[in-house]
Amino acid sequence: MQLPLRDNTLTERSADGLGQLTVPLQYRFPVSDPLEAGPGQVAVRVQAMDVLDRRQKWQYRLILIGWLATVGFFWQWWLQARNVGSPLLFVPMSLSLFYVGTFLSTMYMIFVGNMRRPAPIPVQQAERSGRIGRVAVLSLTVPGSESLEIVRRQLIAMSQIRYPHDSWILVDKVASPEIEKLARSVGVKYFSRHDEARWGKSGVAAWNRRFPPFQRKTKAGNVNSWLNAHGHRYTHFTQLDIDHIPNPDYLDRVLGYFADPAVKWVQAPSVYGNFEYWTARGAAEQELGLQGPLQMGFYGFSKTPFIIGSHCTYDAAAIQEIGGFQPTRAEDHLDTVCLAARGYEGFLSPTSSRWGTGPRRSRPICRSSSRGRTR
Repeated sequence: MQLPLRDNTLTERSADGLGQLTVPLQYRFPVSDPLEAGPGQVAVRVQAMDVLDRRQKWQYRLILIGWLATVGFFWQWWLQARNVGSPLLFVPMSLSLFYVGTFLSTMYMIFVGNMRRPAPIPVQQAERSGRIGRVAVLSLTVPGSESLEIVRRQLIAMSQIRYPHDSWILVDKVASPEIEKLARSVGVKYFSRHDEARWGKSGVAAWNRRFPPFQRKTKAGNVNSWLNAHGHRYTHFTQLDIDHIPNPDYLDRVLGYFADPAVKWVQAPSVYGNFEYWTARGAAEQELGLQGPLQMGFYGFSKTPFIIGSHCTYDAAAIQEIGGFQPTRAEDHLDTVCLAARGYEGFLSPTSSRWGTGPRRSRPICRSSSRGRTR
């Protein structure tokens, strides 16, 4: 079978000064005004609602005033000449203290003050706008990394999502006839970029390269290979980690926001469900600051909540436009930056419609935290 892959790439300097971008030709789409409605489409803008009520806003103002007074008092004391012992040590210590104790905390306060949540939009409105077509739900696995029972649980959950869609399991590092058989038994489509019987040796080699966008042994390379083979069939897709189980109403809750032509990704909060493990409970508590006030603040401040790679819904053309998933260990954060740099917006779904399985041991927390997040 001939591989649906164009090997040519084009390197250009973008007009907006973002620097060198190497983008596969099949990922290049005409860049249009994100707010411009196409033929037969109705432009819709998502309305942002306040999170804090009137009383809470006054409480926030009082806390902010107290914080600013405390910071001002501390620094006028700290910078007194009598506190300087060795200037060589005092300067870097002051800079570190300012960054950790003042700058980061102040930014947190700013984002808390900007917390917003989007007004819900029924998915039927997005359908009437003409922006929702065929939808896919993906989950990724590596044979041997998770038990077949975990894979089967996810396959069943994806197939039970009520909104019409295609479910896909993306298998990396090695093809797995066992997982393929399991997927077909529950109506889930199977994809592996290592399947020589389907793609041939040249196809497998093309999708397993040393460098992006089809970098071997990476999540980004795995998803980009699927996009290259099947992405043209879909207007939107949801990517789920194998241990993040969607509720049947997941797509109904997130797809409606794509009625707004500027919206290219919709993020939902990450919530763990296995609190019987202290590590999972600790990881969940660690994430509350990000998943709650910070994400709502990012949305209210700039309409750019961070993409969390464990689960997110994307506009397929926008992801292809930026060259697919980005080639870093924290590809989700760089995806956010690349999409925002093109003037696109993201939205934070205010309620969780999936449950994750938190880490049962401390080692996975340390490993995932080194990538900038806890899964």
